Amino acid sequence: MLKIFTTQLVGVFNDVQKQNETEIEDSARLLAQAVISDGKIAVHGLGSWQSVAIEAVEGDNRLPKAQYLYDESGKIKDLDATDAVIIAANDINQQEAIFLAEELKSKGCTVIAIFEKDYENYSDSVDIAVITTENRPLVPLNDDKKIGRPSIMAALYGYFAIYLTTIDMLDEQNLY
Repeated sequence: MLKIFTTQLVGVFNDVQKQNETEIEDSARLLAQAVISDGKIAVHGLGSWQSVAIEAVEGDNRLPKAQYLYDESGKIKDLDATDAVIIAANDINQQEAIFLAEELKSKGCTVIAIFEKDYENYSDSVDIAVITTENRPLVPLNDDKKIGRPSIMAALYGYFAIYLTTIDMLDEQNLY
């Protein structure tokens, strides 16, 4: 069962990479620009995709100048046009993320989304969207049901792709 999951999971990761190659590079470029221009990188994850924000701000693979979007009192931190924001949301929370992105864009922020589903109505709300695709469960059971839907793992893979590319760009400029 684990071998099936692992094989299928590699396929999910490959799909995220192939379908978002340009978006990953463009996201990294915008984040590197924020770091270089003394801007901030604010990160927010909705629902179970909060794991992306935790990794970006507190994890071993945190982005330079990364901080949570909201302060301790639940208000959006002061941001301006030099700042970039990453919002991660699965299908259930994606509409809420789009409203949040619109608010941040009105402040002049660069908004990068890691979304599960490719909706037409977000293109004006975000600068770039990395779409992980709506993942299906990967492992079949005896009764033809499937388990092991890797939604969060795909979101974190999208984040890692952006993170690694950003750090590579900063390292080339001797800024990391």
